[in-house]
Amino acid sequence: MNRFAGSAMAMLVVAVASVLAGCQPSSPPTPAPTSPPPFPTPVPTPTYLCTPEAGGEETPCSQFQYEEMKAKDALYAEAEAVYREFFAENIRISRTGGVTEPTAIMLATTSGAYLEDAIELFRGQHDRGTRAKGPDPTIGKIARLVGQSKGGSVVALKICVDATQWAFYKQDQRITDGIRAVDETYFAPVDGTLKIIGADGSEVDSCE
Repeated sequence: MNRFAGSAMAMLVVAVASVLAGCQPSSPPTPAPTSPPPFPTPVPTPTYLCTPEAGGEETPCSQFQYEEMKAKDALYAEAEAVYREFFAENIRISRTGGVTEPTAIMLATTSGAYLEDAIELFRGQHDRGTRAKGPDPTIGKIARLVGQSKGGSVVALKICVDATQWAFYKQDQRITDGIRAVDETYFAPVDGTLKIIGADGSEVDSCE
């Protein structure tokens, strides 16, 4: 075979290879990998912690129990605010010599037997002509009285008051001294407002 024949043969081989290459069946395209369907994001279950009404460690509780606890807490807070308002009015009236009729604050914070007893004491003070003098009484320890009720009360507080630094005077004559006492004070809704409706008191040596 001469040089030219070899070259022709090589060209023929290349051409045939090219034709054969064009006749080969094409491979199917490789499908793109698909991501697995995403898992739904879990919805977190709300957790609630409740503190016992009398105090103590928090424990898991239901939503109903949690809302019930918050409502009770609000009642106790309102009861304490009512007591403090009356307490301040009590000091003011005692310093000015009593009253013969209930004041607006007395009517807003007390009701029933408690209001009647309070106005009787203030009228007696007015009639005797006595006034309180000395440092203001102070509120010491306040505790919830869980499970105690009186006259339809919804909450009750045990409140210690120290009035040992003041006394009642008629003109310049000292008549009586103040004491330290604990009052078990009961609160009930009256006309849509929480008010003091009763109390049981006793003298104590300490508010601790």
